[in-house]
Amino acid sequence: MIHGLEYRYSKKSKNIIKRVLLGKPEKYLAQHANALIVPTQATKNEIINRNWVKSSENKITIIHEGGKRQFLQKRS
Repeated sequence: MIHGLEYRYSKKSKNIIKRVLLGKPEKYLAQHANALIVPTQATKNEIINRNWVKSSENKITIIHEGGKRQFLQKRS
């Protein structure tokens, strides 16, 4: 599962080694996995836009995060 790629837009890390290595494990995973699970269409689009997988490959499935309504109910 690739959860998100928002690190690309974060400038918090001043460590040059961390900045260079960001995204490498996700790229390897995307290229070598038989199937990928992502939480949003935006993450799927980003993976395709980065050419980690071909858009013609049907190996990315979107499963939105969430929970049952009972978890949202307040307990007294």
